[in-house]
Amino acid sequence: MPASPFPLLSPIGPRRIRLLVLVAAAFFVPLACSAQATPAQTGRAQGTLLNFKHAPIASVVRMISRVTGKNFILDPRVQGDITMISTHPIPPDAVYATFLAMLAVHGYAAIPVGNDTYKIVPSLSAHQMPGRAVGFAPGIPGEEPVTEVVRLRYTNAAQLVPVLRPLMSPSAQLSAYTPSNMLIISDRASNVARMLRIIRRVDRPSTMGIDVVPLHYASASNVVRLLNTLYRGEQSDEAIPIRLVADPRTNSILIAGSRSERLELRALIVSLDHPVRNGGNTQVIRLRYARAKSMAKILEAYVKAISHEQPHGKGVAAPSGIRPVVVADDSINALVVTAPAKLMRSIRSVIDQLDVRRAQVLVQAIIAELTSNAAAQLGITWAALGAGAASLTNFSGTGTGVVQLGEAYEGLTSGGLTSTGTTTSTGVTASPLASINIPDGLLFGVGRIVNNGLSFAALLNALASNTNTNILSTPSVVALDNQKAKIEVGQRVPFLTGQYAYTSAASTAGAGVVNPFQTVQRHEVGITLQIKPRVSAGNSVILNIKQKVSSLAPSVQGAIDLITNNRKISTTVIANNHQIIVLGGLISDQISETKEKVPLLGDIPLLGYLFRYASTSKQKQDLMVFLQPTILRTRTQTGIQTARAYRFLRALELRHERPIPLMPHSHRPVLPPLTSRHLHGAVPHAPSSTTAGRPVHIHA
Repeated sequence: MPASPFPLLSPIGPRRIRLLVLVAAAFFVPLACSAQATPAQTGRAQGTLLNFKHAPIASVVRMISRVTGKNFILDPRVQGDITMISTHPIPPDAVYATFLAMLAVHGYAAIPVGNDTYKIVPSLSAHQMPGRAVGFAPGIPGEEPVTEVVRLRYTNAAQLVPVLRPLMSPSAQLSAYTPSNMLIISDRASNVARMLRIIRRVDRPSTMGIDVVPLHYASASNVVRLLNTLYRGEQSDEAIPIRLVADPRTNSILIAGSRSERLELRALIVSLDHPVRNGGNTQVIRLRYARAKSMAKILEAYVKAISHEQPHGKGVAAPSGIRPVVVADDSINALVVTAPAKLMRSIRSVIDQLDVRRAQVLVQAIIAELTSNAAAQLGITWAALGAGAASLTNFSGTGTGVVQLGEAYEGLTSGGLTSTGTTTSTGVTASPLASINIPDGLLFGVGRIVNNGLSFAALLNALASNTNTNILSTPSVVALDNQKAKIEVGQRVPFLTGQYAYTSAASTAGAGVVNPFQTVQRHEVGITLQIKPRVSAGNSVILNIKQKVSSLAPSVQGAIDLITNNRKISTTVIANNHQIIVLGGLISDQISETKEKVPLLGDIPLLGYLFRYASTSKQKQDLMVFLQPTILRTRTQTGIQTARAYRFLRALELRHERPIPLMPHSHRPVLPPLTSRHLHGAVPHAPSSTTAGRPVHIHA
């Protein structure tokens, strides 16, 4: 084919067609955008014709800025092309609204930032930027983002959020502020206006009401329990929920629901409120914690007080002709109550509030006693005889001195035991040395005994002692609230109270004295703890305490029987749970100095030690009594304390466990392991169980 003189009219191939399309698009699209700006500039009254086909969004914003006179700031994320087809001119006051609609279609929004200045950002970020003030006004363009706060009067804001959420755009924000029952809505103005209209229709008073139905024979609590079981699972989520509440004080039932449901329930309750004909006025009530006799006395006083307050004709017993009777049965710890229906409900209400588990109190006492005794004594006694003169020293504190030793020596060397010894009641002659009381400590003697000449003897007695005693006792006892408890740990010691001695009538010369009869009285010696706790409404305990600690004291010169040391405290204190308080105590420090000497001679330096005797004793005693109460309100708390003491004792047994001598196949008894079954009331017995491979036997 010959070539055409006009290149564009020559045969067109596929490559030429694509080239022509690109050239036309590059030439006519800007021409179409710019052509629509001229009518807007020449005559705004006639309107503006907006026609875009794949126009860049920046070019469209530029043209809208020239038409409306507004300034726009584009977010870097705002990109894309806009297509709009318009066959009629758009009025000048609707150009900006149309532009906002175009932005909304492409997922963008214009946020006001000043006078005729707007930011164009993605719609998801529009709610996080400062824009128009909170509050919706009719003059705001429909596509402009606004935020509105709505206070609800009848409907719960939190329950309305899931209802309104599906009606809003994905970029909208909706949240509930429950303290003031408000909704916070952030969306475009047109959609916010639609949400407000929906909320006004939804937020209206409900048709739900409340009825009070008094009962005359049945128990309100029992009827409510029965009706809740009957209507359980029959209500749908859309229906108004039915609520039944019992008022034990007036024996009434409160019904909340729609009118039809309330009428249906009232009819059902009236049909249930009928007296029981067979045995309805007499009931046997078993008690769980309280004693039947004590509860019967309280109920009798309660019924008597009610009968006095309400005169005959208006009382609880007169209309039915039934006299109230309360009888206690100790064998099964139950009450037999006969009373009219109304009084029976009051009696059962009193029993339910009094027959409760009472708290227990674990009282642990700590008795700490520290005693320190120190003593020192030093003395010299001497004797000298010769040339018709004699001299000696003797002091009472030294006990056996030179004189006593000399008498004993003379008895041994002067002719045997029969002349100087002592004869007992059995006829046995004792040595003179048996009557000598040799003092403790160092006894050192020197001397020289001659028949002619100077004889002398000297005896030195020196003693120093130091005694320290540390006694720590921790008695503990568990007592029921407002009940006495007592624990005694000690011995019953006999004390001589009288004796009868006489001489036998058939006695002959030399017969002894007969002592056939003595009377004794036994007293408790040890530790005694007696308490009566009372748990207050808070977390404190009032304790009435009697604490006594007694022990046997060493014999004292001049005493005819045993001597006991007594430490006793009787007081009432208040303490918090787990608090350690001091009940009392004694701190004593005693020093005693004794000095015996020969006048004048005993004051001579150094040489005076031969003429004096000195002793010093120091006694220091510290005694304190502490107490710690622990309130055990539940079975779990009681089990924790029991397990702690049980495992402590079992650990001690295992620690001191060792084979039994001469019995290789026998084992020492050990407490069995503690389980939860033991802590919940079961008596731990394990006749066939084993502990660490050994059988355990417990004797109850």
